[in-house]
Amino acid sequence: MSNTLKFPPDWDEERVRRVLEHYESQDEDEAVAEDEAAVKDLAQPESEQQWDGLFARPESQDLLERLADETLSKHRAGRTCPLSFEE
Repeated sequence: MSNTLKFPPDWDEERVRRVLEHYESQDEDEAVAEDEAAVKDLAQPESEQQWDGLFARPESQDLLERLADETLSKHRAGRTCPLSFEE
């Protein structure tokens, strides 16, 4: 088994380290503010084609994965509550 890391195009170990350092240095409020800003940016497109283009971006996939991980972590820690969509 090889120990060689494979990175996406335009990424290298230094870039990964910088990204990790950025997110590890954030407190929860900073992380939430960044997530909210990113979601707000994603909420602007008016057409499905624009949405498809945005979700195809690697950074969008990274954001969605991070949001999912944070949500699961909060759920496992008992920091969520059920939602009801009924009136």
